Amino acid sequence: METHIIQYKKSFIHYYRFGTGAKLLIAFHGYGITGESFHVLEEHLESDYTIIAIDFPFHGYTVWDEGLLFDDVDLMNIIETITGGLNQPVSLLGYSMGGRVALHLTELMPDKIEQVVLLAPDGLHTNFWYWLATQSTMGNKLFYFTMKHPGWFISLLNVSYKLGIVNKVAYNFSSSFLREEEERLLLYNRWTTMRKMRVHKHVLKHVLKQKAIPIKLLFGKNDKIILTKDGYHFKKKMDKRIEVIEIDADHHLLRERYLKDIASLFYR
Repeated sequence: METHIIQYKKSFIHYYRFGTGAKLLIAFHGYGITGESFHVLEEHLESDYTIIAIDFPFHGYTVWDEGLLFDDVDLMNIIETITGGLNQPVSLLGYSMGGRVALHLTELMPDKIEQVVLLAPDGLHTNFWYWLATQSTMGNKLFYFTMKHPGWFISLLNVSYKLGIVNKVAYNFSSSFLREEEERLLLYNRWTTMRKMRVHKHVLKHVLKQKAIPIKLLFGKNDKIILTKDGYHFKKKMDKRIEVIEIDADHHLLRERYLKDIASLFYR
């Protein structure tokens, strides 16, 4: 495993490089983790792929100093700088939040994409609360206020859990980001900064009609955060060639027991 840092404008982008294969795989990590999370796949893919895994803004060792916005130009420029101009077709791997980024990148550069593998991907459907917090000016202001003064939202979350509106996994997952002020402000910065990284379904649908890009979606049947049914609904709306796979797992798919399942999704 190699680690590298490039300067981009006033920021410093950190990324990992795994494997020595001739094919290029760009991997996008989930919320609150880093590109290092893909290191577990190295021994399964290293002979076929060179894997580039970038730390997103406000994650890992990336130092983001461009304000609370990471947009298409930033994403493309950073990838082209790291890859030396993106002179070959690439495969994309996205886990959770990173799945949303991978699909967005597929919209931006379909001619360069060889295949897309998504693990419990976010972005397949519109989450009202995420949309309100990141795509609405008033909603974003309420989001910031809530992260500074979370009492009312924690009370609402507790009541929702007791009434069965929110399941235990979602309750524990949400609560874990609300306990400490530092985690709450990181949540605000991360969500707000990544707000442009979303799936434009009409664009993606058009792209998939024009380009036969293989997309495989892997879900855990015990995942209470990202549901398999979202994958089937996405396939129905977007492209019947999208493949949906479900395994006996929860949301945490980057574990030793699932690595062969993940590696089997890639063309060799």
